[in-house]
Amino acid sequence: RAFRDGKDLFYALEEYTGEIDKQFQNAIEKAIEFLNRADSLSHKVHEFHLNIVDDLDSIFKITRKIKNTKADLESDKNDEH
Repeated sequence: RAFRDGKDLFYALEEYTGEIDKQFQNAIEKAIEFLNRADSLSHKVHEFHLNIVDDLDSIFKITRKIKNTKADLESDKNDEH
């Protein structure tokens, strides 16, 4: 979009990064929403599906990976200063 508007590459990259940031934030918000919904339903479930433990482990691994990525990025920023 930025190129169509006649903007330079730096502006286009900045706009693209901002869009990625928005998509990431929206994905996190939706994930929390869905996990809260699953939590509220968990005591009403008669039988959990067969892969529930694997699914919960996957959720944990993904959140750990995101936390580690955040820590790495913050560490890199601190190293620059």
